[in-house]
Amino acid sequence: MSNTTVPNAPQANSDSMVGYVLGPFFLITLVGVVVAVGGPASPSSASHV
Repeated sequence: MSNTTVPNAPQANSDSMVGYVLGPFFLITLVGVVVAVGGPASPSSASHV
């Protein structure tokens, strides 16, 4: 029982840290790619005017 709980505790902590860091990082990267490509999210690219 103890053997199964020991490796499980650090695993959950590591997973939480990775998600907390990758969460905003992935969002910023996605936004940067969209802006660089010139997607519909960028108001600067107004081809209508």
